Amino acid sequence: MRTPKQLYPQTSKIDTYELKTCPICGHLLKQEEYTNGRKIVQTMESVIKIAYLPKRCLNPDCDGQGTNLRPAG
Repeated sequence: MRTPKQLYPQTSKIDTYELKTCPICGHLLKQEEYTNGRKIVQTMESVIKIAYLPKRCLNPDCDGQGTNLRPAG
């Protein structure tokens, strides 16, 4: 039985949500202080660590309140 290969990232990429206002209510979005969705991707040339910084709506009356908005990339 073979042991799995260890993947050591050579570069890191952090994406942020593109919009500045909420797509539901139009109120300003706040960028969170943590990264989410961390994963290691192996391509033909390198190994990349990918994560994103989510945003959330500041409006307490918004239907999307409490959900993290992720970037498209």
